[in-house]
Amino acid sequence: MKMSISSSNRLMSWVKAALQPGFPLPCWSVEGDAETCRWILQNRLGALLDPVLARAEGVPGEDRMHVARQARDTFVNHERRARGFRDWMAALPVEGWCMLRGPALGVSVYRDPVLRPYSDLDLLVRPEEMDEFLVKLDSLGFTAPRGSFPDAYYRRHHFHLQRVRQSSDFPVLVEVHWALDHQWTFSHPSAATILTHGGRVDMAGVHCPVPEVHAWWMLLALHLCKHLPALPTWAARGEAWRLVAEGELLHLLDLALLLPRVEEQVLQGLAEEWGCQDAFQGSLHAIAQLWPERMGNELAAFTPRTPKKAISSPTAANVRKEVVFRPARCGEVLQGVWPDRDTIRRLYGSDALHFRALHAVHFAMKALHAGLETLWWSLRSTAGKRSP
Repeated sequence: MKMSISSSNRLMSWVKAALQPGFPLPCWSVEGDAETCRWILQNRLGALLDPVLARAEGVPGEDRMHVARQARDTFVNHERRARGFRDWMAALPVEGWCMLRGPALGVSVYRDPVLRPYSDLDLLVRPEEMDEFLVKLDSLGFTAPRGSFPDAYYRRHHFHLQRVRQSSDFPVLVEVHWALDHQWTFSHPSAATILTHGGRVDMAGVHCPVPEVHAWWMLLALHLCKHLPALPTWAARGEAWRLVAEGELLHLLDLALLLPRVEEQVLQGLAEEWGCQDAFQGSLHAIAQLWPERMGNELAAFTPRTPKKAISSPTAANVRKEVVFRPARCGEVLQGVWPDRDTIRRLYGSDALHFRALHAVHFAMKALHAGLETLWWSLRSTAGKRSP
């Protein structure tokens, strides 16, 4: 059975019962909730909705068992990782980095890290302090995952690299970011803005730095649209419910729960400064469609504009994220050679023709360099696997 508006609305009624004070507890409907368990599991909502389903009437035993199993797995996975936090996180520098998602988001937004599943820890580090930070991680027992390219490759052509720490309980995977997206995109969040005026949350007795709340909201919106490039288009067409079928509802819940803490004008300013208007508009519009109660008085009259880079093809907008993600990202590389005037003006302060020409040459050379080096290290890696 395919996802529909009615299916997403039904799932959202259970989500609201878990997160919205005073929302009535639904009764399980044999017809209306026929696919609810499937969407709960696909969107990793087991830990969040298991207590709600336990209080509801008429929930089939098999569905309860599947949701309870996912909730238990989420709890166990967090407990295993949390034991490692005490060993290494307290040894990190006090300033110059923050956690972007993971358990820090669970503590800050859901009040319980178990309610927000995660598989790795995304850390943002000031670019100028990356070398020192990596040395510190290495001293704490972190190493590059097996099969990784050299660090220099990622520093030149990517925006993060990985480190893993083996333990008796559970391996801890960390992604260390010096930027928030690859260099081919036109959205460039400022690490300085993100790391300035941030807060701290308590995780397993360790105080973990987190971004300033407006920057955090915008980063989460960018992350959602990186997973779902078609979201701004879907939202503009009134089809935000499609993100549920793609398993991305949890990312939208993060944004919806943070929304009361932010001011629209500040978000608008960040969206313009960072070049991510489509992610800002698309995410707000999706919240307005799926959970309008979270919009509040200030945002209730919000009317998004049509996405600037809309995925207008019915085929492109309807394929699954595993298919649309790569072509959409490659399309950004092609668009980057000759971007629109607004982008050139934001990057260089002028949209004069010579700036556009120099940008095209510089961008094409970077893309060629990245492509050739990726091919080289891929061949080296393949040859290494085949050698005895």
